[in-house]
Amino acid sequence: MAGKVDTPFNRIFRHLVGSAERRHVLSQGRVACGLGLGWSKDEYQASNIPFKDRGERAEEFIQILKKIWNDDVVEFKGKYYNIPASKIGPKPFQKPQIPIYLGGSSSNTFSRIVKQDLRCIV
Repeated sequence: MAGKVDTPFNRIFRHLVGSAERRHVLSQGRVACGLGLGWSKDEYQASNIPFKDRGERAEEFIQILKKIWNDDVVEFKGKYYNIPASKIGPKPFQKPQIPIYLGGSSSNTFSRIVKQDLRCIV
């Protein structure tokens, strides 16, 4: 099972995490998470999110996904996202977490893939 979501759109963040966890449980661990920063300035404007911050937002978003899928108690205080100490589950079968693929073709994308130990979609 696979799906892709543009990372900056906070209103679907909760949906992504819950959906991935449910699919992961139902498929007994055969799930991957595909993410993209988004390339359309119009999408960002429609969501009232600054286009120039998309890289930093994506990095925080990925850090949060990893925390949710690995930590018993999740707490995160970042520039764009904040999560008070919370128990979030169920946890993935796959260890250390559901594989995360990052799409893109810029040098910044490849740097993020290496820095955050992700997989690549070109």
